[in-house]
Formats: sequence, C-alpha cells, structure tokens
Amino acid sequence: MKFDVTDVIERYPGVHIGVLTALGIDNRAAVDGLKTLQGDAIQEAERQIGELPPTKHPHIASWREMYRSFGTKPGDYRPSAEALIRRAIKTGKLPRINAAVDIYNLVSVRHIIPMGGFDTNQVQGTIQLRLSKGNEAFTPLGASKLEETYHGEMVY
Repeated sequence: MKFDVTDVIERYPGVHIGVLTALGIDNRAAVDGLKTLQGDAIQEAERQIGELPPTKHPHIASWREMYRSFGTKPGDYRPSAEALIRRAIKTGKLPRINAAVDIYNLVSVRHIIPMGGFDTNQVQGTIQLRLSKGNEAFTPLGASKLEETYHGEMVY
C-alpha cells in the first residue's frame, strides 16, 4: 500500500503530514483505561483552547484557512479535528468505535490535530490525499445518499 500526498505538498508546502502503520493489532480488543485517557485528552484540549472559541486555536485556525483556500466554508464543513473537539468538549466524552479509532480520536483531541485511519486489508491501490477534479461521487460517513465533490476540494 502506498500513501500519496503530492497534491497537498505542492499546494501547501508548509503542511506536515505523518503516516503511521500498525500491523498485527487486535482492533476488537478493549483499550485499558480508555475512559480515563479520553477524559484526560478532553481536559487537555480545554486547557489549550482556554476561554477562546476553538476556531482561534492555531491548529484549527490553520486548517480553516486551508479549507477557505479551496473554496470551502469552514463553518459549513468543519475540519475533522475541530468537529471532534467541539463534540467532545460539549458532551464530555468521545465516541466509542473500535480500538484503533478510539486511540487516534483521543490523540486528535489531546493534540488538536486531524487524524484518520484506514484498514489496509481493505485498501486496493494507493491512498491519495488530493484535490478533487469536481463532481466525484461519494457517500459521506453516516449518510445514505451520494454527494458530489466540488472542484478543488481536498479528498481521499
């Protein structure tokens, strides 16, 4: 499996993207102390954000600026880290999905950075983070109907 971020690096040379591969993990196992770790992550995000709105935190502000640069209204389509942090601070908890997602969600909240994951056993070909050519059909997570991307939108 390959991960290609060429489009992003060319358009945003200052962006930092990391890739981590975990092999041989049991994604069905419970994470010891998960609720405590999640609570600690939420408290750390609250400490970093302080009294200002989350949009003023430098990590979130930079992602919002990137969204604006390719024509997205960040208030309509929030960066993933911002949406997760807002929800976590409001509810005081993070969703429980599976071990891998639970861990990267708490890291995302604790450090106020966007993260994502893929089951590499289910991926065929190269994963690309790129700019859409427009009108590419996809089904958003949790949705039942197709939507289309717009030209210049950042997509996987």
